Amino acid sequence: MVGVIIKSDDYQDLYVASSLVASLVLRGDDVDVFITGRAVSAFATGRASNVVEAMKSHGMDYMDILRQVKDIGKLRIRICTGMMEVLGLSESSLDPLIDGVSTFTDFVMNNDNIIVT
Repeated sequence: MVGVIIKSDDYQDLYVASSLVASLVLRGDDVDVFITGRAVSAFATGRASNVVEAMKSHGMDYMDILRQVKDIGKLRIRICTGMMEVLGLSESSLDPLIDGVSTFTDFVMNNDNIIVT
């Protein structure tokens, strides 16, 4: 199992992280994604900016990448419980792509290899 930690809410960082996740899944790895820090809000609310819209119009949407690859391989996506509390979010406010919530420690303890993006 390869663990990937996504911590940035920058759209370009999210795109690169999603591309990494997709590549690992396509390679045949089981992938466990942990979303924390500023990235939590990117999976709970809409995003709007000229860069975001331009990237989306060219097929560069991090949520679409994760949705497509989730159908292909073994991918689990969890959100950091601590950051959800900080942001005042509930599980019901998360995108359906998200499998659940987790603590950072639980994520680390259940993954042999971890990549931080």
